[in-house]
Amino acid sequence: MEFNKEVTYIFNYAEEMQETNIYVDSLVGRRHVENPIDIYESYSCFYKGTGQPYQVINCELVAVFDRPIDTTDSLYIESEEKGLVFYLSDINLYAEGFYRIRRYYPDPAMEPEKDPTIPNRIEKTLKVNIPQHLIITKDNGGN
Repeated sequence: MEFNKEVTYIFNYAEEMQETNIYVDSLVGRRHVENPIDIYESYSCFYKGTGQPYQVINCELVAVFDRPIDTTDSLYIESEEKGLVFYLSDINLYAEGFYRIRRYYPDPAMEPEKDPTIPNRIEKTLKVNIPQHLIITKDNGGN
């Protein structure tokens, strides 16, 4: 069985970017999502590819909303998270994801020489998931 790259989705938010490659298998033409960071997080979709030539798509951000997060993990970590929805124009589906910022502040008991109001480090994470199932709508052949 061979895998042919069908599309690369590009997701952008707050100066962060994620690229996701989609492959189609030669056996039944089903889509497969590649996770370049962790091959064990790659997965198959339960719908076929478009049959179109390879393309790169800058996905449109259609919704942003605040997501509640658990802040009880530490007094010295400040987090904020946004929920994101992107439109996948080639298959008329939406992909959900999130953008998280975490600021790690020094613990005055452990690092008394540091200013506790200035973060030691800041982590920014953008993660978008491609849907595994095709949602039937009036636009794509449903009743």
